[in-house]
Amino acid sequence: MTTVSKALVVGSGAIGLRTAIELLKKNIQVVVQSATSPLDKSNASWGSGGKWMPTYCSDPRVDRWSIKTLDELLLNKSHCEITPVVNLRTTNDLTENTIPEWSKDSRLNFQHMNVEMLEWQNRVHKLRFPFTNYKDLVKHGYHYCWLFYSPIVDAPKYLQAMVDEIQERSQQIQSSSPSRNGSTEEQIFQRKKFTDLQQVVASAKNLGCDAVFNCTGVGALQLCNDTKMVPGRGIILQYNRNCARLPFLEVDPDLKDVSITISEPPFSSNTEPCYLIPRGDVLLVGGSYQEGDTEPTIRPEERNRLIMNAQLLGIDTTRATPIEEWVGFRPIRPTIRVEVDDSGIGQAEGVKVIHNYGSGGSGWTVFVGQSKEAVSLL
Repeated sequence: MTTVSKALVVGSGAIGLRTAIELLKKNIQVVVQSATSPLDKSNASWGSGGKWMPTYCSDPRVDRWSIKTLDELLLNKSHCEITPVVNLRTTNDLTENTIPEWSKDSRLNFQHMNVEMLEWQNRVHKLRFPFTNYKDLVKHGYHYCWLFYSPIVDAPKYLQAMVDEIQERSQQIQSSSPSRNGSTEEQIFQRKKFTDLQQVVASAKNLGCDAVFNCTGVGALQLCNDTKMVPGRGIILQYNRNCARLPFLEVDPDLKDVSITISEPPFSSNTEPCYLIPRGDVLLVGGSYQEGDTEPTIRPEERNRLIMNAQLLGIDTTRATPIEEWVGFRPIRPTIRVEVDDSGIGQAEGVKVIHNYGSGGSGWTVFVGQSKEAVSLL
C-alpha cells in the first residue's frame, strides 16, 4: 500500500461512505465530497430496497464481496432485519442448474422448493404470504420458488450511522495527531459537483489529499465519460409498515412480514419486476429495471402498475395509500469498476485515482466487500 495520509472520497452513497470508513480504519483521514447530502432522497442508496441479494450485476467478484458484506450485517444487526424472502419461479432451477452460487451459504437457509412445499412452510413459519390458492400460482406457471432468510438494511438509518461513524473516527484521528492536517466535523462532508476527473484531482490537491476514490455511481457516466455505464431506472412506492393489509392477512397478529419478488410473466417481467420489501418502518413496492430510461418521476401508468403490485402482494389498496414515491438509477456496467486509473490523470499532481463504482442493483449487497477491495489498491 502506498503511504497515504489523506484521501478524497467523491460520492456519498453506501459505497462512498463505506470506502471512507475503510480508509479511516487504516488511520487515513478523509474528506467526502458529493453533489448532494448522503441523506438526500435523491441518493440511490437512500431509496433502494436494501435487501441483501446479488441482482442486476453479473460481475464474478460479486459473490466474494457479498459474503464479506453478509458477514458484517449478520454480526452487527443494527439498522437491518433478517427477513424471510420468497422468489416465485417458473422453472426448476435444480434441474436447470441455475441455482446461484451465493445460495450455498448455510446462514441464508436457502431452499428451492415447489409451491406446494411453500404452502407447508407458510403454515409452519406463519409468513404474511398473500397467495392462499397455491393451485392458482401453478396455473399461472409459478411451480417453484426460493425461500431464504436475508438481511434487509434500513437504508436511511444505515446511511446516517455511517455518517456518524465517519465523523467519530475522523475526530479520533485528529485528536490522536493534533499536528496533522485534520478535518473538523463541518469539513468532512462537503457539497461539491464535478464535471470531469481533472476537477476532482484539483480539489484533492487543494485539500492536501494523496488519493482520490471515485464512488460516484451513475455520476461516473459524465465524470469519466464511461461509455460502459448505463443508468438502470428503478421506481418504488412506499407504504407505512402498519398499513392496511388484505383482510385474511390481518387475522393473525403473529404473521411475519416476507419479502416477495416475481420477475417472470405473467405477473411481471425482467424489466418490470413485481416485489415487496419490508424495510424499517415502510413497505417498498416496485418496480422497474429500465436501462437508459432517465425519467426522474413515476409516470401515471407506472403508478397504476405499482398500485396493482401492492394489491397483489398483500396491501389493501382500498384502505392504504402510498406515503412516498421514489425514482433511482442503478449504476449498471458489464463489470464493476474497482481499479487504479491508468490514464495518467493525477500523476503530475501526485494524486492516485482509484475507481470504485458500477455495482448495479447490488450496492447494499456488496458495499463492504467492494469497498475493502478498493482501499486495498492504495
